[in-house]
Amino acid sequence: MILYVVAPVTGRENLNRAAFDEAARALRGAGHFPSIPHRNVPPDAEWPDAMRRSIRAMLRCNGVARLPDWRSSRGARIESRLALDLGMPVKDVAEWCHGARGARCGRIGADQSKWPQYLAEASCETTLLLTEC
Repeated sequence: MILYVVAPVTGRENLNRAAFDEAARALRGAGHFPSIPHRNVPPDAEWPDAMRRSIRAMLRCNGVARLPDWRSSRGARIESRLALDLGMPVKDVAEWCHGARGARCGRIGADQSKWPQYLAEASCETTLLLTEC
């Protein structure tokens, strides 16, 4: 399934790229094809433009995968709500990974510093190529 990953970007170190990349690796390991906003939005984009680009990219996907602190992001809340309103499946990254082709994401906690560890331990297969939405 092609999944759009949502989480906070604005105000995070390196735009939260490490957490998104780790989530993408775990989702690929579970047989999904993740898309992250960093591939669709220039780093210097103003928030309204970034959201328009993100929503366009999200709408080309089959579902949404949320990182643990997605609720702390206005943009991620908007994307999640819109996806639900449009009937798209929306789950946490760990839920998308659990049971998919025998993969699991492990326990992803709210402590952002541990996300890369949780997700790296959970990645079962890393041979799939990233397919953009």
